[in-house]
Amino acid sequence: HLTYTCKKGTVACGQPPIVQNAHTFGRMRPRYEINALVRYHCKEGFIQRHVPTIKCRGDGIWDEPKISCLSPSTYQKAYSQRYYYNNFINNAKRNPNDSPRHIHRWVSTAEKSRP
Repeated sequence: HLTYTCKKGTVACGQPPIVQNAHTFGRMRPRYEINALVRYHCKEGFIQRHVPTIKCRGDGIWDEPKISCLSPSTYQKAYSQRYYYNNFINNAKRNPNDSPRHIHRWVSTAEKSRP
């Protein structure tokens, strides 16, 4: 039976990671306790994408921030590229027989019955 207990120094996180074009809510502290949450918000004029919170893990390391703050022009460019790919490039790769045939109302009845 031991008469004393050895304790390891308390684990805590330092300053949360810096995220481009974002600030953290609240006052910055020199250290954060285990399981502490920090919430980011984008600077004025930037558009938030993804989860804005991170957590101080038990090993004293912060979760990797998922949030990104995009300028409207960058967001628009990313959205338009994704839209173009999903609606034009990706559709071109599909087999035309896999999707129902689009029939216009002015097509004759005989043409509608053709495969």
